[in-house]
Amino acid sequence: MSDMSYPKGEKVCIIYVNTSGEEQLVMTEKDMHTSFTLWEREENAWKKLGRAKTPTELEDEHDVLSRLRKRDSLIPTGKPMGFA
Repeated sequence: MSDMSYPKGEKVCIIYVNTSGEEQLVMTEKDMHTSFTLWEREENAWKKLGRAKTPTELEDEHDVLSRLRKRDSLIPTGKPMGFA
């Protein structure tokens, strides 16, 4: 569960985490499956990326898999760099 509050008035239906288990994106719905909103974690807040009628539409439009891969590449691997 996130250490941040989720967007007010929204029901979280999908949580996207990186390989370290940290929440990076959430998808919410306001009413029963009428529209979905995708949010991205930035600093200590959720930034709204967009809204669509289906989760798949949002995932495709905002290339969720690439976003998660990009964020995983920022996670330290524990290997020192620049040392032979």
